[in-house]
Amino acid sequence: MLSEESLSSVCKHGKEALVEALGSKVRLLPLRSHINPEKGLVALADRQAAFRRLEGWFLRRGYYDKRVVKAIAIPPAIEGGKLWSYGYATRMCAYKHISPIAAFVAQKRKSSYAKIAMLHEIGHLLCADHDNSLPATIMHANALAYADQALTFSSLSIAQMRYGIE
Repeated sequence: MLSEESLSSVCKHGKEALVEALGSKVRLLPLRSHINPEKGLVALADRQAAFRRLEGWFLRRGYYDKRVVKAIAIPPAIEGGKLWSYGYATRMCAYKHISPIAAFVAQKRKSSYAKIAMLHEIGHLLCADHDNSLPATIMHANALAYADQALTFSSLSIAQMRYGIE
């Protein structure tokens, strides 16, 4: 799991990327879960249910502000001897409608993965859909496969996010 300093750096760089793409400030609240609520869960439906429980836990503790994106770093899941990186978003276009929460795996050795996963899920919260054009962008459905490249938001994703925050 990323250290507090590394998580802070990931969120800072993520926020800068959002501000650069959108030309406006998006309030980002970095949070940390010390347990992975999905550990041992294989089926996607079970993982999504675990995310919903995590989401409920944060909402019950007063994280209701609809104009603040909550980015929750969760420890990586080890399955089959591999560390998996992935993320979830409350739902498409959650910003201003319901409390927007994005959860992403924060791997210690791959902080670039954490940043991409976080930005990808926040993109969904702000109405950006998958953009599978090449060269790959942050909103590519398999963006982490291109993590060694300098990924940015495409002009399509930026237009979708601007629509989402207006």
